[in-house]
Amino acid sequence: MQVSKSVQPLTSTSHQWSMNHILSSLPQDDYERVSSELTWRSLKVRQVLHKHGEPLTEVYFPGRSVCSITNMMEDGGVVEVATVGREGLVGISAVFGAPVATGEAFVQVAGEPAAVMSVDAFRREMDRRGAFYDRVTRYSQAFVNMLMQSVACNGL
Repeated sequence: MQVSKSVQPLTSTSHQWSMNHILSSLPQDDYERVSSELTWRSLKVRQVLHKHGEPLTEVYFPGRSVCSITNMMEDGGVVEVATVGREGLVGISAVFGAPVATGEAFVQVAGEPAAVMSVDAFRREMDRRGAFYDRVTRYSQAFVNMLMQSVACNGL
């Protein structure tokens, strides 16, 4: 099988400290299983990963990259509501079962490639209720807490 330079299979040798924290924190057995569903994808600055209202087909686990999550206001203005780096994932809507992206996500700072998982594979892994589920759920709780704090601060 020929693999392009922009999309490469994720292997167990990729399991290193610089990788995404959710993935690198998995026990080895879980990581081995999950890694079979992941590919590496290079990211470019301003590359759109998800568009608001469009079907959510992939979840991104950034390495040393930073992605912005934005929301469009009624007047057409765009507001950054969150940033995601190697601590988390882009595609949080998939955690809650949403079929479409609820905001726009794009690359703000390009670093090492992201690990990418199809939404179908993501949902299957979440349904296992194992270590992957635990880490993603904890991250999602922290993400929502950060959004709540941000809203509270902006309100003051």
